[in-house]
Amino acid sequence: MSAVKVYCEKLIIIFSIIANYLYDLAQKYNYFYQKNKILDSEKTTKQFRLILTQAVGKVIKEGLYLLGIKTVEKM
Repeated sequence: MSAVKVYCEKLIIIFSIIANYLYDLAQKYNYFYQKNKILDSEKTTKQFRLILTQAVGKVIKEGLYLLGIKTVEKM
């Protein structure tokens, strides 16, 4: 087996792990978002939830970048 083929197979596994992680994270954040008010929360809770939202967005954006997927700023 050539070194290139081994490398490609390992890369496919890594991409799969990243994609599955991002999918799972998006599902969990979606559940959180559906169950918790963000902007109508008490000040400290609101700040925490906004920071959490930004962090999740950054992780997803960086993960998609690793997979070669471009993102948009707004939808």
